[in-house]
Amino acid sequence: DLLADGRVFRLLPDRPTKDDEDPGALRAKELEAGRLRTGLTDEDLERRLTRIYRAARLSLQEGGANTLYLAVGFLHWFETPASETERRAPILLYPLVMTRRYVAEGSKGYRIELADDEPQINVTRLQKLEGEFEIRVPGLEELDEDESGLDVAKILDRFRQAVKPMQRWRVEEEACVGL
Repeated sequence: DLLADGRVFRLLPDRPTKDDEDPGALRAKELEAGRLRTGLTDEDLERRLTRIYRAARLSLQEGGANTLYLAVGFLHWFETPASETERRAPILLYPLVMTRRYVAEGSKGYRIELADDEPQINVTRLQKLEGEFEIRVPGLEELDEDESGLDVAKILDRFRQAVKPMQRWRVEEEACVGL
């Protein structure tokens, strides 16, 4: 919702919490300040974001297409009932713009914001669900919206209901930045 409102966020490494801090309150405070904690160390975050930034920029320069997305909501699924390998697929894709800035200390800082393109449902996943598993997710002809854009909770719930009969399948409220 905050991205849909035009907010820009800094991607930052994980921050250890103190024993007396409420994680929920801390997360809300960080979001309000435009900071997204990634759960990664500073070095790992820098390496991954540099790779993503360069690949997204190259894709845009060479192909003219934005390939950087914020994936929201993930379907965790299995190819067969006996399969041991859990698969993971994004449900909603929000086109992003990532910018790199140099901060006073000399370290790189990355920021993300929504691109001008519309968010979309992962149509490849929908086709696979219908074609290979005969699962239809009703109500996605027009994506549900709320005051901030797509109604993420309602869309994810539609997926939850559709995959309910499938053993071990689940929908998780996760978000990832990637190509």
